[in-house]
Amino acid sequence: MPAQAGALKRSVVIAKFRSTRREAVAKLKSEDIDYKRLDVLVKFITPTGKIESARRTGATRKQQTHVVRAIKRARFLALVPHTIDDTR
Repeated sequence: MPAQAGALKRSVVIAKFRSTRREAVAKLKSEDIDYKRLDVLVKFITPTGKIESARRTGATRKQQTHVVRAIKRARFLALVPHTIDDTR
């Protein structure tokens, strides 16, 4: 029984985490996604520095294209690091 309770708790936490990202994406307009708006771009980057997939964030194909382009531009200009947790 305790193993099932732990799995249920984890799934609730993951579902809650995903829903907040999906809500954030649903409110976005294509004009809001810009390489200078780091507060928006950080929502689409994992703690290790990877770009979140559209399936995970709930972004449309067009939104995801804008997000990826903006993140890559921000990385090129050193506004966003390529890796966040660089402990090697």
